[in-house]
Amino acid sequence: MYNVNRFYFIFLVIIFLKFIINLYGIAVVLKINLNRVKERVKKYSLIN
Repeated sequence: MYNVNRFYFIFLVIIFLKFIINLYGIAVVLKINLNRVKERVKKYSLIN
């Protein structure tokens, strides 16, 4: 029983870590996209 519980706990920890890594990756992508949008806005404002 103890071994099963430990395996289940490790499984949950792995899922949790993957979830955090995915969130971090999404945040990085969004940040990059925001920087691109800001650069475009600067270009448009310079043109106008």
